[in-house]
Amino acid sequence: MTESYEQLGNLFLEVILLFGPMKKFIQKQVDFLGYENWVSAKNLGHGVIVLSSHLGNWEVMAAAGGVLHQIDAMIVTKILKPSWFHRLVENGRKNCGISGTYEPRTLKDVLKQLSRGETVGFVLDQYAGAPIGVRVPFFGVPVGTANVVAAIAKRTGAPVLPVINYRKPDGRFHVEIQSPLQWIEDPSPHKELALNTAHYVRVLEGHIRQRPAQWLWIHRRFKGDLSPLREDEWEQARIRRNHDRSREKKS
Repeated sequence: MTESYEQLGNLFLEVILLFGPMKKFIQKQVDFLGYENWVSAKNLGHGVIVLSSHLGNWEVMAAAGGVLHQIDAMIVTKILKPSWFHRLVENGRKNCGISGTYEPRTLKDVLKQLSRGETVGFVLDQYAGAPIGVRVPFFGVPVGTANVVAAIAKRTGAPVLPVINYRKPDGRFHVEIQSPLQWIEDPSPHKELALNTAHYVRVLEGHIRQRPAQWLWIHRRFKGDLSPLREDEWEQARIRRNHDRSREKKS
């Protein structure tokens, strides 16, 4: 628990680096691996989706790609409060070559970015309820998770590359872009998205298990319906949604 609080303190101090010295910090303190995986994915011409969690420091991770390898990334994130803090962070990201698109209306920007063959970054370990979320296991608990990454990957053909980042004992950062994830096919469209979302979450869970003290546990990941998965739940969710839409049209 002590290590977890120490890591949390480091996280906030590192975010302040965006206000000025982030580039110098990255050049001296970040070991960046897997750049060749990104190059191979980008050369396919469908854009690239990079996928991560709130492990280590995601701001350092994103900025490192821009500073060290000019990776043309746009991150899907939220507007921060207060507004002056948001402006400082946004300017810091831009100085490192990173742009942002802000929830809830991000799809248009994401599709445009991918259509240009560029990169979009998602963090997928936050709660998302219906209708945008599907319940998939995370540390053994079925919890609402956004299926938008799977939906966009299916629609665009963009490969999904997981990225892990964490602080090493010597204070340096390890940032690694891993190989693209294999797409899981299924005749049921909704189940197909759920299966791939579950796969993404399993990979991120594996990252977190390697460095559990560096995961941002203070956000409310486990909420909503946490009961066991029901049989055929992923297919039935699509049936219920279509049924609800039919009732709305009739009324």
